[in-house]
Amino acid sequence: MASKAFPIPHDQVNRILLIVTRLSMGGAQAQVVRLAKELKERGWHVGVVCMIKPAKWVQELNHDGIEVFSLGMIGGVADPRAIFRLRRLILDFKPSVVHSHTVHANLLARVTRLFCPMPVLICTAHSPRETSEKGGATWHTEFLYSLTDFLADRTTIICKAAFDRYVQAGVVPPDKFEIVPNGVDVHHFAPSASARQLARRELGLSDQTFAWLAVGRLVEQKDYMTLLQAIDLLPDWDFVVLIAGDGPLLEALKAEAYKRRLDDKVWFVGAHENILKLYAASDAFVMSSVLEGLPAALLEAASMGLPAVVTGVGGTTEIVLDGETGYVVPPSQPLHFSEAMEMMMMLTPEVLTSFGAAARTHCVNGFRFELVADQWIELYRRCQSRIPDEQHQNTGFVVGPVAH
Repeated sequence: MASKAFPIPHDQVNRILLIVTRLSMGGAQAQVVRLAKELKERGWHVGVVCMIKPAKWVQELNHDGIEVFSLGMIGGVADPRAIFRLRRLILDFKPSVVHSHTVHANLLARVTRLFCPMPVLICTAHSPRETSEKGGATWHTEFLYSLTDFLADRTTIICKAAFDRYVQAGVVPPDKFEIVPNGVDVHHFAPSASARQLARRELGLSDQTFAWLAVGRLVEQKDYMTLLQAIDLLPDWDFVVLIAGDGPLLEALKAEAYKRRLDDKVWFVGAHENILKLYAASDAFVMSSVLEGLPAALLEAASMGLPAVVTGVGGTTEIVLDGETGYVVPPSQPLHFSEAMEMMMMLTPEVLTSFGAAARTHCVNGFRFELVADQWIELYRRCQSRIPDEQHQNTGFVVGPVAH
C-alpha cells in the first residue's frame, strides 16, 4: 500500500471495526471481545462484525456500548453477498482501522477492500496451520492468504512458532508480518481461596482429590485420545480430569473413556458457561494438542495460578516454562504425557503452589491484556501514519446492528 502520511480528522482517528467469522465459545472469539472492550475503555468507537449470526457475546458487548453487526452468512456456505454487506457497513461506520481475525474473516475483509476504501486493514491469523473440523482440505487457505496479501497493510500472528512457519511457507512476506500475542485479563482470571472452596464443593470434589482441567473444542487437533490413553496409564490415585468443551468428537471420546473404564476419572462437563469456576476448582491444567497457536485457555489457566502439562506445539512453550511452571512433553506420546501428569501429582503442596505462582507471574509480566492492547494501538498508529488522503473518503449506506 502507499506510504504517504497525512493527518487523520480528529473525529475519525479512533474508529475501529473488528471482524470475526463467528461469535461463540472459542479462544479467538474471546480475544476479539476482550480487545473490543479494552479499546472502548480507552475511548475508541468500536464495532464488531460477525460473518455468521452470533451465538454468544452480543448482550455483553452491547452493555458496554459496542455495536455488533451480523453479515447473515450460513456456516460452510460461500455467499458473495457478504462482500457487499460488509462494504455498506464500512462506508457507513467510517472506521479509521479495520481489523479482521481468523482466516475466513481475513479473506473476506481483503476481498471487500477491492470494492471499498479502507484507511487501514490489519489481518490476524490465530493458528500456525488452518484445519477443518470435517477433515477437508485446507491447503487452499494459505494459497489465498498469499494471493491476497497485497490487500492488507499488515498481517499478524499470535506466536513465534506460527510466525516462522508462515514465513517459511511463503504465506506472508516477513516485512509485512509481525507477532502480537494473545492476552488475558489477569484481574478476572485470578486465584481465590474462597472461590476454590466454593467451586470444589459445587462440583463434589473432596479436599484430597487432585483435579485436572482440559479446555477446548473436541476436535482432532486437540488430540484428546492421547489424553485418555495417558490417563489410562496412571496409577489408580484419587484424581479426576474435567474436560470442558464440545465438538464433533464428543461421542467417540465418551465411548473411548467407557471402553477404558475411565468413567469415574474423566468428567465431560460440556462447553461450560462459568469457566472461571472450573479453573478455580482445579489443581492443574492439561493440554494434549497436536496443533496450537497461543491458546487462550492455557493463558487463562496460567493467570489463575495453575501449573500445566502440555505438548510442545505452537506457542505452548511460550506460556509453560518446562520445570518451572509445568512440564512440556512431545505430542502424540501417551506414555510421556502420563509420566508428566504423575510427576505433577507427586509434587509436594509447596512445590505445586510455587509452580502455580510462577505461572501467574510469567503470565502477568508477558501476556496481560493491557500490554497486548498497547501493542495493537501502536500498530494501528504506525499503519495510520502511512494512509494517503484519498483513501480516507467514506460515505454510504447503513447496515443495522444485531437485534436482541
